[in-house]
Amino acid sequence: MSIIEAMPGFTFGCDPELFVLNTEGEYVTAEGLIPGTKSEPYPVPGGAIQVDGMAAEFNIDPVDNFTDFNKNITRVVQELKKMLPKGYDLSPIPSVVFNEKAWNEAPDKAKILGCTPDFNAWTGKVNPPPHDPDNPYLRTASGHLHIGWTDDANLSDPQHVANCRDLIKQLDWYLGGWSLQMDPDPVRRRMYGEL
Repeated sequence: MSIIEAMPGFTFGCDPELFVLNTEGEYVTAEGLIPGTKSEPYPVPGGAIQVDGMAAEFNIDPVDNFTDFNKNITRVVQELKKMLPKGYDLSPIPSVVFNEKAWNEAPDKAKILGCTPDFNAWTGKVNPPPHDPDNPYLRTASGHLHIGWTDDANLSDPQHVANCRDLIKQLDWYLGGWSLQMDPDPVRRRMYGEL
C-alpha cells in the first residue's frame, strides 16, 4: 500500500525538479528552453511545467490515488520532454555542478537557489537560503510532495499551521530514513533534504 492509499480523504501532488542536458551532454539552464515560471506555470495535461532556477520543474494536478498520481507524473514529464529542443534531455539527479560556460550564459534570475520562503516544520522558522560558499556553481534538484486535506484552509490560522507542522513531522519520522536510502547524495543534503 502506498502512502497515498494509506491516507484516505487526502489529495496528493508533487513538484519535482530535473536538470537539462544539451546535445553535448553538458548541463545547461532550463531558462529559455521551456515555458512557465514559478509565478505563472505553463499548463499541460495533468499539471504544469516551469523553470525553477537552473532546473526544469513540473507539478501535477492533485489526486487521491496512486494510479492517477503516477499517470499525471508520466503525462507531464512526456509534455516537458516534447518542449525541449531536439537532442536535449532531462536528468533526474540530486545535484549538479555547472561548468563555467553554462553558468555565465545563464541569466542572473536562473542562479537564485531556494524556495521563497521555505519553512522548517520543526522550528516554525524560515530556513536560511541554501548555498555552498565553496562552490557557487553547485545546484540541487529536489521536489515536494503536496498534501491536501481541506478546501477551506486559512493559512493564517495558528491551528491549521500547527496541524500542517505535525503532519510533516510524522512524515519525517516515517519516511525520512527511507528517503535517505533512496537519495544517498550527501551534496544535496548539505542544502536540502534535512528533516
